[in-house]
Amino acid sequence: MNMIPETHRVWLSRGLSNVTDVARTTDRAGRFEILVSHTEPDFPGFSFADRHWVEPEGLYGREDMFADYALLRCQEMDVRLLWPGKGAPQVMARRSAFEAAGIRTLLAGDADTCKLLDDKAAIYRDLEGTGLPVPEWMEFSTLAAFDDAWSAMRPCVPSLCIKPTVSIFALGFRRIVEDDDEWGRFVSNDQYRIGLNEFRRILCGVQKPRAFILMRTLEGEERSVDCIAHNGRLVAAVSRVKRGRTQHIETDHPAIAIARALVERYALNGVINVQTKDHEGRTYILEVNPRMSGGMIYSCQTGLHLPYWAMMLALGNASPEDVPQPSNGVVAPIQGVVRMG
Repeated sequence: MNMIPETHRVWLSRGLSNVTDVARTTDRAGRFEILVSHTEPDFPGFSFADRHWVEPEGLYGREDMFADYALLRCQEMDVRLLWPGKGAPQVMARRSAFEAAGIRTLLAGDADTCKLLDDKAAIYRDLEGTGLPVPEWMEFSTLAAFDDAWSAMRPCVPSLCIKPTVSIFALGFRRIVEDDDEWGRFVSNDQYRIGLNEFRRILCGVQKPRAFILMRTLEGEERSVDCIAHNGRLVAAVSRVKRGRTQHIETDHPAIAIARALVERYALNGVINVQTKDHEGRTYILEVNPRMSGGMIYSCQTGLHLPYWAMMLALGNASPEDVPQPSNGVVAPIQGVVRMG
């Protein structure tokens, strides 16, 4: 007699609901009832959900507001697993309350760890002396501090770049060039370079200083490593490198070994992402994201459906040994996927 699998109600809140299509296409046994919430009433992810609703306004503007709302909502709807997106820091801080109510949460780590990982300067400092490869860098927030960092680094580093210590989507990243061709960069829509004098002029006029890092420009390929972690263990991972208009998937690059060491060091959990970049034959850590990447959908084309298995592990429905290892030799065009033989 065929056994009917137990169905678990899983809630993906704002910031995660875009992965419901991945979970749905791999949930052949009907193990999940997917609940999706978002602040936008026409959010596309609603089409993949079993149930969906629009979140109330103001949930993320005040401490504990989302956590209070989520705890009550989970109890009302008998949610077995909450995977929070934007509200994750609040849920981390109140994790014990969810556990006491019998609600599992899928979180990358504790609040202190995730705060550390969101700050590039903080994690670079934390990795000093570990042997894990971090590029040369210095922190600054004022013109005087920038000038000191530039004077210290420029004589021995041929190319330097800047980026905010806390940022996403490469916002604020610029490679510093030592010329005054501001007009040329403007008319060519060059968004990733800035002149040295131009940047110094901007810094001089800043009213509210913000922490930045000055670091060596790494010239090699950049990789995005999508990982399934379970209580500090790297269960499976794939490395993506963009070449032209395609994403090339690897399963044995040194970036994966780096990701494994980071998962273990910070006891990470769920779907996380590590960014690396090569330079002169060595792979360096750029950042560690305690959340899934926007390009994770490409990694799922290897047969490793990361959100599905992360949920299975979180619910105790699978062990790390059950998770399939990704297949190699996948090339993913930016607007589609083709499996290579």
